[in-house]
Amino acid sequence: MPVICQTPPEREARVRTAACEVTTGPGYVGSLLSPTVPTRMTWEHDCAQLILLVERRLVEQRAPRIRRLADELLDASPLALEASRFVQEKNLVTVPPLAADVWLMRMMSAEAQKTNPFFLGGDDIIVSYPTDTMSEDEKVQALRANNRHFSRATVFHELIPGHHLQYYWRQRSNRHRILFETPFWIEGWSLWWEFHLWDLKFTSTPEDRMGALFWRAHRCARIIFSLKFHLGEWTPQQCIDFLVERVGHERASATGEVRRSFNGAYSPLYQAGYMLGALQIRALYTQLVVTGKMPEKDFHDNILKGGTMPIEMVRVHLTQEKLPRDFKPTWRFADP
Repeated sequence: MPVICQTPPEREARVRTAACEVTTGPGYVGSLLSPTVPTRMTWEHDCAQLILLVERRLVEQRAPRIRRLADELLDASPLALEASRFVQEKNLVTVPPLAADVWLMRMMSAEAQKTNPFFLGGDDIIVSYPTDTMSEDEKVQALRANNRHFSRATVFHELIPGHHLQYYWRQRSNRHRILFETPFWIEGWSLWWEFHLWDLKFTSTPEDRMGALFWRAHRCARIIFSLKFHLGEWTPQQCIDFLVERVGHERASATGEVRRSFNGAYSPLYQAGYMLGALQIRALYTQLVVTGKMPEKDFHDNILKGGTMPIEMVRVHLTQEKLPRDFKPTWRFADP
């Protein structure tokens, strides 16, 4: 038995059913007229209408596959498991079974995405995908901003070996040092893994490399626009335009990113903390692991178990340097 399918060959039309309303466009959305579900299409002025008779069995064959593909696109767990397996197989860091197994994936609300347009995490992974309260344009921008290749770089940053593994250990080892939390340790650790996994060829396809490099550019751009704003040199709108024009952000995600940076939750140097902390850890890695003084797994495990502290204190902890009571920071990590 055939069914009737309508779609615009050009321009757009609105489809309203009993449950929702969407915008259709050439080649990506159409509507099936159903005798049981009220359906109404509103066409743009002078928009041509293409009406087709389609065999019902063909629709029924394709529908499960389309649903399965959508579920796969919106599921971050394969990305998380991929990174977790990689660091364990390479023997890069200890991942306790409880840390590997106990985390949740949660959906960020449309309202929260106005200030958190990308994935967040720690104990959980919080995904920023379209919701039914967004406009069609907002949904498309959310999907583009969090496409699979971009998100691949953020999921392991948030989970394993990134923040989730940090949070696991800081609740079990040297908990008193949480008082000394600093973005140079918290964010520097996760960005270090972005650098390190790139060097280890974890990112192998051209699409995934583009995603990783997008986030590398974004981390740098965050430092520029946040400091420019706090120094009184740029307005928030200039910061948004900078992200759109220089990094390639969607305007909605650029706006959300700027809101997040200036909502009072982050210090002026927070964004710089990502990069400087990661560069400090990389300098330590070169000093201790590359030279053969410490196995890589011990290096990473000792950073985690040592607890939250400035990276110069991490260096003291790893090298077992004896400090005088009047110790002052002197490490110039960027020196040759």
